[in-house]
Amino acid sequence: MGHIQKVIGNNVKNARTQAGYTQQVLAEKADISIPFLAQIENGSRGPSLEVVEKLAAALQIKPYQLLLEGKAEPLADRRNIITGYSKDLRKEIDKVIKQIERKHLSD
Repeated sequence: MGHIQKVIGNNVKNARTQAGYTQQVLAEKADISIPFLAQIENGSRGPSLEVVEKLAAALQIKPYQLLLEGKAEPLADRRNIITGYSKDLRKEIDKVIKQIERKHLSD
């Protein structure tokens, strides 16, 4: 077992579970067999670059993300952070608009 195989396997499994997919669903979306996906996830087999591309497409991520070592920030966490920033920004914009309206429409 190569180190990069383990990294890819962990990343595929983590991305799959974050997406809420079973192995069967991901295997179907990536057009690979369930046993092959299981072997990729446990690091006993390494995928070809073509399979890395298929898995990434099925998981709606970039292929390089499957090669990154270390704990990546979960996609759901990033979405929640961005959503929070967006809400805060909208509130601030609304405040500024109301101030402008008061200043220019109260005359």
